[in-house]
Amino acid sequence: VTDSDSVRTGRAALARRGIDLGHKQTLRIVNAVGQRAVQQRDLWLKNALEQPASSAGALRGKRIVVAIDGGRIRQRAEIGGRRSEETGHHRYDAPWREPKLFCIYVIDNDGNIEDTFRPVYDGTMENCDGAFDRLTGYLKALGAHEAKALVFLGDGAKWIWDAMDTLIARVGILKTRVRQVVDWYHAVEVLGEVADARAHWPKGERAGWLKKAKKALHAGDIRGLMLLFDELAIGRRAGKVNKHRDYFIGNESRMQYASFA
Repeated sequence: VTDSDSVRTGRAALARRGIDLGHKQTLRIVNAVGQRAVQQRDLWLKNALEQPASSAGALRGKRIVVAIDGGRIRQRAEIGGRRSEETGHHRYDAPWREPKLFCIYVIDNDGNIEDTFRPVYDGTMENCDGAFDRLTGYLKALGAHEAKALVFLGDGAKWIWDAMDTLIARVGILKTRVRQVVDWYHAVEVLGEVADARAHWPKGERAGWLKKAKKALHAGDIRGLMLLFDELAIGRRAGKVNKHRDYFIGNESRMQYASFA
């Protein structure tokens, strides 16, 4: 942490009580507390991974949703060398990185989020193995192996689904209680990209095509969806359409939305 709205807001709150720690001292406290919290979290997860899954966890008998996604963030990396005479700081680069993020929450029989369990949010800059180690620790500690149902939501990224069987085995939950779902938002977003392959639509036809495509998708009718793709895969735009076919065909079992509901 170097500077943020939350730090400024915190300083303003302290100032109203007559306390001014100064910007640098505030940052030192924030960073120290954050580092200590991460150390405690990592130790707790390490113990959870090494020990048998909890039989008294908060997720026992619950319907659990685990949403997993990759993000996109710049990470500051100092280049080294002499400090800038103008700013007094070292030069740095800020390459793009992909944090792995997840959220664990509980739903009722109607699919609504239950407020009896506070959602767990976490993430890491590690690779997918590190992310799934962390997720496994949470699920074991919270008793997910005794859950009524466990739903995994993702955007269709291969790294998520390739690791699923190993995660299920490590947590110790029966496969019959697990569902893998490509979340609706991402699936519809890809349909929008397919529609964009056609640059010029007569008025109202794009919306009509998307309506039919979403109806087929919701029904889990991937074959019917591919017939709609065929309508667009003509001439030079065929390549732009066809590159998305495998996304839907390969995830057909994860796109049975009517059945899931």
